[in-house]
Formats: sequence, C-alpha cells, structure tokens
Amino acid sequence: MGRLTAEDLVVRASADPASAREHLAQAAEIAAGVHELRAVLQAEAALGASEALWALAARTLDAAEHDELEQSHGFVDVARILVDPLGDREGAAAALRRGEAHLGRPSDWTAPVWGWCDVARAWVELLGARADAERCLGEAEAACEGAHDFGIVAEARQELGDEAGARGLAERAEAVASPAEVWTVANGWRALGDDAAADEALRGALARATLTDEAIVVARAWASHERPDEAASAVRTASELARTAGEHFDVARLCHELGQGAGAVRASLQQAGALVDAEDLSLRTEITTCWSRWLGEAWSSPLALAGVRPSALHRLPRPLPGVAADADALFDRLRERIDEPALRRIAAADYGAELEEHLAALRQLCASGLLPPDGVLPWHPHEVLALTRWARGERVDHLGRLFATTVLALLPGAELDSIVPYLVDSALALGGELPPLAQTTLAALRWRDDPSALLGLALLRMAARPDDEVVPVLLDLAAERMDGFLEYSSAATQWADLTRAVAGQRAGSEAAERLLGWLAP
Repeated sequence: MGRLTAEDLVVRASADPASAREHLAQAAEIAAGVHELRAVLQAEAALGASEALWALAARTLDAAEHDELEQSHGFVDVARILVDPLGDREGAAAALRRGEAHLGRPSDWTAPVWGWCDVARAWVELLGARADAERCLGEAEAACEGAHDFGIVAEARQELGDEAGARGLAERAEAVASPAEVWTVANGWRALGDDAAADEALRGALARATLTDEAIVVARAWASHERPDEAASAVRTASELARTAGEHFDVARLCHELGQGAGAVRASLQQAGALVDAEDLSLRTEITTCWSRWLGEAWSSPLALAGVRPSALHRLPRPLPGVAADADALFDRLRERIDEPALRRIAAADYGAELEEHLAALRQLCASGLLPPDGVLPWHPHEVLALTRWARGERVDHLGRLFATTVLALLPGAELDSIVPYLVDSALALGGELPPLAQTTLAALRWRDDPSALLGLALLRMAARPDDEVVPVLLDLAAERMDGFLEYSSAATQWADLTRAVAGQRAGSEAAERLLGWLAP
C-alpha cells in the first residue's frame, strides 16, 4: 500500500546500474530532509560528476542548515563530494564553514561537541587545513559539559596526531567524571594506550561506589575490556550494595548479561522476589518472565504473575455499531504465523543491540499470548517493536510490522495515531484473513478517546467494500474527536499515503472525501 521511498529508489539504483541515474532522479524528486538527501547524494556521487550531483550538493547543504537536529553529517558529506568527484576545493571549504556557522547557533537539543570534532577531521582529511581544524577543536572544548564530551575531543585530538592535547583532555575528563561516566574515562585511557590509567580509574570508582548502579557501570566496563575477574569482583560489590527489589533485579540482569552463571542469577532474582511490593505489577512481571527466560524455570513465589490476555486490558463501555470487537484474535493469529526469521529481524531493529535479549522476550510473548497486567511492556522487547513500526517503502516485512504494531496497539497507554496507520497498511498488504481480524482489534481499542481506531476501521472497511454502510457511522463518531488530530503526529505522512491509496480510489463518495480532507489534504 505504501509509496516508494527515496531509500527504496537508492536500493533499486544499486541493483540496476543500467537505470541507476533514472532511479536516483526519482529519489531526488521525493527526498525530504537531510537524511534522505545524503543517501541520494552519496549514491549519485558513486556514478561520478554530473549536473545532478551539483544540484543535490546544494540541496543537501540547504537542508542541513534548516535541520535543528543536524550537527555535521550533511556539511561534511557535501564537502567530501565537492573535493571528489567534483574537484571544487574552494566549495568544500565553504561547505565546512557553513557547517561551523550551523554548529555555532544556539540549540536547545545538544552541545555540538561531536559535530565540531567531525568538521575538524574533515578540514584535515579533505583539505589539510590544520589551523581550521584547531579552531573547531577549540570550539568543541568550549562546548564540553562533562567527561563524555572531553573524551570525544580527546579522541579527535589523538586521531589528528596531538597526543599531548589528547592526554590533557583525558585528565580533564577523569577530573570531572561522575561515577556513571567512569566507563567513558577508562575507554579514553585505553584508546591512548595507557591501560594502567584505565585500570586505576575503574578500581578507584569501584572503591568509591556507594550505589548499585555505580558498581554495575564498573562491572560492565571491566567486561568490555575483557577482564572477567575484575568484572566478577564489581558484580559482587553491586550485589552487596543492592537494597531494593529493583536493585537486586538489576544485579540479576547484570549476572545474566556477563555470564556469571545460573546460581548468581537465581540468587539475585530470589532477593528481588522477596522484596518486591505486591502492587508493583511491572517489576513482578519482569521477575516472572526473566526467571523463565534466563533460567528456564517457573518462579514459585506466590507473587508470580506472568501476565494477562489482551482482552483483559480492554473493557469498553459499549461496542461499536456493526463491528465485532476482539482484542485477542489478531494477536493470536499472528503469534501462530510469525516465524523465527521474522522475530529475529524485529529483535535486530535497534541496530542489533541486545538482540538475543529482545529475541528471547519476543519468543516468550508469542509462546504465552500474555501482556503485562499493568499494560506496560518492558524495554525488551518494547524498543524493537516500536522501531519496527516505523518501516516504510517496498522492502517492509509486513508480517513483522503487523505483529509489532498489533502488540503496541494493545498496550492501553499507546499513542495510537502513530501505530494504527502502519497496522492497517500491513494488514491490507498481507490480505486474506488479516484485515477482518485487524478490524476486530481496532474495535476493541479506546475509540471513545482517540479517533485513530475509528479512522483505521473506516479505511479497512472501505478497502474491503467501498459502499460499506458502517463507514459513515464510524466517520461521524470520529468527527467528534478530530480537533487537533495529527497536528503533532509523527505518522502524518503514513496516514496521508494510506488514505490516498484507499480513499483515493473512491474519490467522489462523501466518506472518501471526508477521509481525504482530514488525513490527506
């Protein structure tokens, strides 16, 4: 159902060299924002100098200047391409200066330390301009707000051959480091080849630790430096400092993460279980599920509570007219249909971070058919489900995205406006039994408070039968709740694309015109 994205066309250009420029011309037409323009720019540059490349370079610079979140990528990419293949060194210098001007503007988002360092590297790498690089590094140092920032500048100075300056910054980083930043400090010293200073920083931090979280940071740092004995010592300190159920649970997670053995994991989970408040449903559920996931055992505590069926979280005061409501049906069918490769793709959505932990949580979700009794899904697997939801274009894994959006939509506190259009799009793309099942799920959601479910239902029913008599009823109910809808939604483009694909085929009907006017003006 979704339209081609600029990224889709870049992929097509790579796979079809004979038509690459045609695909990239289409990509350039629809590219929006610096991220998409950079992708098209780099693909076009691989084909050599052209008028299209000059135009893309100019557009990318303009987009970078108008993007509040952009630090340096767009400016550096353009400068690199102006040097090669376009051969315009003066233009490259101008692009980097524009980057500096952008970084110098006040921002409420972040101190642009990394961006200044990136531009400094570009001055040296592309143009051999060390004086310009030094100016940027000076700005980076002035913007530093903590140990992490000083570490970034130290790394840049080392890469550019200033060993003395890098060591001085590493010392400043250690001097201002909070306990949570000692890992950054140790990494900086190891990057400078001073393992003794790194070890001293970690040992000192552990000796001073008064909180479980501080010892956990040290343990993870030792483990990342492949020092298992020191990591085990820090784990023991973390366990000794733990006082609350949540702290013992964090230690249990650390033991599991670092491979400390089932005995250590079980001991910390037992302590967490003994202290957890009977009313803390989120933590009780996490202890229960992680006991099963990490140890392959059932938690025997009388407080154990693995979860509830989705239907238990959705008790509507009255049903929608003409639409059956069932919060379980689509979820259960997707649990049966989704396979291990699809689950692994979802688990890898956060650039592969913590893949196995996310995958284990997804497997358990499918096997149990249960959601947390308080409707709050833990980070594993909520983060990767949320990231999977945003997939767009022709390469979407619709089964994976439908599973992800269904689980997210069933959480009572979900922001439905950013979930429903993706759910509907994937249900329609897959077809068969899934669009009708998706209707029953949407009908079970909180349509009295949020028009998203009503609009999604209307689109599903209109796609199945253009003259469906229920659609006008749904739209009348939605009209009462449309004030401000999508004003700040991150899914406005998806709503518009979906609505044009469905209602656009029925242009002229009153229901279609209402949908187009609301969602795809």
